[in-house]
Amino acid sequence: MTLPLDTRSPFRSQRWIECKNIGATTLTAFSVAEIVEASRPEQASTQTPEGGRTVLHVRAVTADSRHNTAIIGPLAIAQNKFGTCTLDFPAYVQVQTGTPANGETWGPKNGDLGISSGQSGFTILGDYDNGLVRVIRQCSAGLVELCAQENASRNTPYDCLLGTWDPDTNLWCYTDAETVTAIDHRIGPPLAEIEWKGLYQEMPSTTYGRIFVCVSLDCELPPEGCNTC
Repeated sequence: MTLPLDTRSPFRSQRWIECKNIGATTLTAFSVAEIVEASRPEQASTQTPEGGRTVLHVRAVTADSRHNTAIIGPLAIAQNKFGTCTLDFPAYVQVQTGTPANGETWGPKNGDLGISSGQSGFTILGDYDNGLVRVIRQCSAGLVELCAQENASRNTPYDCLLGTWDPDTNLWCYTDAETVTAIDHRIGPPLAEIEWKGLYQEMPSTTYGRIFVCVSLDCELPPEGCNTC
């Protein structure tokens, strides 16, 4: 259902979809929720044509930087209860902590109901007010630089540090970097060794929430290693 634009209340122009909270945590107003599946609760009924309505099953996010998410509507949804959510953007979403700035990338964090800095999933558009901020869905993640924390084996997950681009130095920074899971499916040598850097593509993972697939390596230990900042 889409309500006509009402300049007094931007929320009213959002397209809301019916959803069910299948998790143990109450989903508060404008929180971010993980989409698990969809169902037709009236499908077995002979009174409902074509199986009836479709309902999204959602819950509090279970991994950092989930991209398969929806934004809960203006009313909280308790466990096993039905409510509304939206997949339309721009949209308002709850902020966990801090004050986001326009253009920044924020996203959901495991177990939290609001979005946080240091995660991915949404681009901040502004209009921050009283714990809510307007966002759009982040485009597919591009290549990022990772620094290996252990020697890699082919097709086996290994730990890396997620680099952050520093525009002041034009270098990748690993100060207080997040540890992420990477994997290398390429054919032929070399394989990453400790402090080798390379370019990786972020991909969804059922096991890890997200995993970074190796695209290319520097092929030798860079002079600066993982210490660029």
